[in-house]
Order: sequence, then C-alpha cells, then structure tokens
Amino acid sequence: MSEKQHYPLTPSGVENASAVRKEFHALSNALEVIVQSSYLLSTSCKEENSKKWISLLNEGVDRAVVSQRTLRQILALGGEQPPVNPVPK
Repeated sequence: MSEKQHYPLTPSGVENASAVRKEFHALSNALEVIVQSSYLLSTSCKEENSKKWISLLNEGVDRAVVSQRTLRQILALGGEQPPVNPVPK
C-alpha cells in the first residue's frame, strides 16, 4: 500500500497556499473560457480542414481539465497527493 505524500504548511507555506489558491481560481476562470470556446467552435465550424484543428484543441482542453481537477483535489486535500488519474485519450 502506497503512502500519500503530504506537504506540511509552514508560515510561509500558508502564504504560498493562499497565493496558489488565488492563481488556481484565475486559471480556472481562464480555462472555462477556453472550454466554452472550444465547444462553440466544434458545434459551429463544419469545414473539413478546421475539424482537425478543433480536434487538437479539444484534446488540449481535455488534458487541461484533467490537470485542473487534480490540482483542485490537491488543494482540497490540504497538500496530500491525490490518486493518479490517467489522461483521457
């Protein structure tokens, strides 16, 4: 059985955790714009050449969302490492 990693919060660690949460929130907001834009592009663009680029964009969006969820879990667990989730293909 593997042990969970834990990163203790020292006084400077608490300040860092607060800064990380603030930046994570900003990143989540930016990612939401990208996710929504990707969806709108995929539903409105029917050109064959564009479909390839939209597919690449969607793959990047999927990976970013997985990373965001992992970071959210780390923040929610107070620094403990969550279980590893595979990146969807």
